[in-house]
Amino acid sequence: MDQLSPEALLQLAQYQPCRDAGSTKDATFELMVPAVLMESGGSVSGPEELRQRFHQLFGVEIELGEVLHWLEHLERDGSVRRNGTISISDRTRESLESRRAEFETLTGAAFEEWCTSLLRLDPHIADTDMEVLWEDLNQLIGVMVGYHGAEAALVLYPEEPRSEALRDTLNSQLNVLPERDKRLDGLRREALGQFFSAPAESQRRYLANRLDHGFFATVGTLRPSAAGVMREELAGHRLYLDTNFLIPVLGVAGKRVGTPAKRLLELTQRLGVEVAVTTRTLDEYQHSLRNSRDEISRNLPRRRFAGVLRNQARRTGGISLTEGYLESYELKGSAVDDWFRRAGLVEPKLEELGIALIDDEVTVVERESRRIDEYIKLLDREASRWRKQRDELPMEHDVIHRLLIEKLREGVPRDFRSAKHWFLTEDKLLPHFGLLAIPGEERPRVPFCMSGSAWAQIARCFTPRTDDYDQMVTDLLASPYISFGRSLNFSEVQQVVNRVSTILEDASPAVVAAFVGDEVLQAVTGAREQSEKDEVIVEAYEHKKDEMEENISTLSARIEQMQAALAAKEAEAEDARKLKERLDATELLLAEEKEERSRDRSLSEEEIRDLKKRRAQERAARESERQEREETEQARRRRRKRVAGIALSLLAEAGLVALTVLGMISPGVLLIVGGLIVALALAPIAESPRWAARVGYLLAVLGVLISAAELK
Repeated sequence: MDQLSPEALLQLAQYQPCRDAGSTKDATFELMVPAVLMESGGSVSGPEELRQRFHQLFGVEIELGEVLHWLEHLERDGSVRRNGTISISDRTRESLESRRAEFETLTGAAFEEWCTSLLRLDPHIADTDMEVLWEDLNQLIGVMVGYHGAEAALVLYPEEPRSEALRDTLNSQLNVLPERDKRLDGLRREALGQFFSAPAESQRRYLANRLDHGFFATVGTLRPSAAGVMREELAGHRLYLDTNFLIPVLGVAGKRVGTPAKRLLELTQRLGVEVAVTTRTLDEYQHSLRNSRDEISRNLPRRRFAGVLRNQARRTGGISLTEGYLESYELKGSAVDDWFRRAGLVEPKLEELGIALIDDEVTVVERESRRIDEYIKLLDREASRWRKQRDELPMEHDVIHRLLIEKLREGVPRDFRSAKHWFLTEDKLLPHFGLLAIPGEERPRVPFCMSGSAWAQIARCFTPRTDDYDQMVTDLLASPYISFGRSLNFSEVQQVVNRVSTILEDASPAVVAAFVGDEVLQAVTGAREQSEKDEVIVEAYEHKKDEMEENISTLSARIEQMQAALAAKEAEAEDARKLKERLDATELLLAEEKEERSRDRSLSEEEIRDLKKRRAQERAARESERQEREETEQARRRRRKRVAGIALSLLAEAGLVALTVLGMISPGVLLIVGGLIVALALAPIAESPRWAARVGYLLAVLGVLISAAELK
């Protein structure tokens, strides 16, 4: 199996398929299938081509049966489609495109923050140099990601055939950056230290993303014989803390490294893993306290220079009690003896933090003096190869804990679960040392120790991801023993800063922090007399002060140029806006003119329609008037006819009444004739003809009845 390259890990990270990854190879690689399809143009011809694409992209040999198993799951949840070919679904494509765009945005933001930090260090730096250093940074991150993933993978699956290749990755360390000219090399060292020790928000997220996927991809490329171990209970596991991990946990190394270490401790204890230290570790801790106190007491400058020394202590690498004290000195003005006395009260803090003091088997191990001596020689030889100076006491401490862990494991552990006991350290040399052996002894499969960042990744497999997980991992990775060139000797730095504090009353801490470097320290160390040293210091201070003022002036001029360019762009934008407004107004006038012309063309048609409409209305009005006159005339005629009829009828009725009175006709005849007159003459012109006719006929019938009665 090929080794995963930094380029492959970066290619994977942009799709972030491991954002929700599980803890097994299947769970991780199943989520990588859509990313492989995306890099293959969205589809492949079949499972065999998909298998080949996995190997081409990530150097991973996948069994065909595994591919079919993943495809079955992915097709069921709608991530891929299988219809002759294997293609990614639209929904998943949109999701991965969104993740890639998100990663590109994050990368751009991290690059902008990187450029800003470089400009603070050197306002004269060219854009091409920024891009070159950004390439160096990404190359370094790529190697660190591989190192990080390899360490955690070896802890989990030491029996893998790829273990030897991963061990080579661990052994390579970080000496990978190409040589640059002297100016860029110094700038790169400062900028890289700043990136890892105090990353801005986008830089932190960018680094965490790369680390996260480096771990899962490295673990995923292995073929563990016991993948389920990552989901097993952690009961019975115990972590022994190295001194360099105990110091930040106790809160005496400053907030920068103390906070992530305590978070990891809490996460570990929530998993049910026992955390312990030995008396040997406490002895080494007290030894470190004494050395740090003596070193600080000799040349402690005024309080306003504490920040300078704290930053320089950070550059020396490693977990530092010195940095912890200087932070307290800067913020509170703590006295040396008081602070170190409080820092020496360890047992109450151990009890408060839930850390056990366990010395089981330590006495037995200490009796193996021959093995201890041989392993100390082995560790010293490796430290020399890695250019790390070691004192006798710390080396003896590390060797005794290696032998202790191996004895507590009771035999040769096969994997992470069977190992159970571990030594948690922030020393990057010890994981490598843990895979070596003295002549006559077999090399262990499982190292006795692991780093805090490796344990954080492993612990993540057992617990839900916390909100500050990214910050914890990046802090743990960046804080210890990562250097980017020759480390400064802190005691020499302290002497120079203290001398500046003495001979330059108004010295600026910012200038002092800037000029304390390799060249100044070498010049001061090479001078024989104190006056010569003072002359070197004053000259270096004045030179750096002038250089910083020049840099500030250059930076100010650059800002002014950028502001002028911005103003010009804004003016161009304003001109463009005004031109657009004029174009919009012209387009509006043109539209209005077109509309008016269209109205002119349609005017005659509208007039014809209006004329026809008016004529129709006039005809309707005349017809209405004619009908109204006819109705009026008919009504008038009906009124005259009614009046004449009524008058004649009344006249006839009056004549009948007179004849009746004179006795010429009987009342019966009067009623008959009068009823007929009403029914036949008055009824047709009455308002209610029917009722008038009925009344008339009723009177006639009544007259007939009366006449008949009279005849009898």
